[in-house]
Amino acid sequence: MIVAGTFFVFLAFIGVFLPVMPTIPFLVVAAWFYDKSCPKFHYWLFNNRLFGSYLKNYVQKKGMSIKGKILYLFSLWLGICFSVLFLVKNFYMRIILILMAVGFTIYIVRIKTLRYNE
Repeated sequence: MIVAGTFFVFLAFIGVFLPVMPTIPFLVVAAWFYDKSCPKFHYWLFNNRLFGSYLKNYVQKKGMSIKGKILYLFSLWLGICFSVLFLVKNFYMRIILILMAVGFTIYIVRIKTLRYNE
């Protein structure tokens, strides 16, 4: 289970740089694996400098900061537009990428926005 948790942390890390790959769901799965197998790793994940605050806020249903939402959506659409314009030649794949981006955008917008006093 530790290997599975580490694999999902790795996917989450990749998701930081690839806008189409969601980071938080991979972290939630990794946290579950670590919770079942190694409390030390579970603690590390929730207190990690890179992932910790995002994971805590998501799991506790507090939400996302406006800065996080803007950064995520900007990088998502930048990556999608680049892919659609320069990398993907298949029309149907372009449509699928755009629909995925629209879906992620709706999901992110619907997440509660954290205020500074929360």
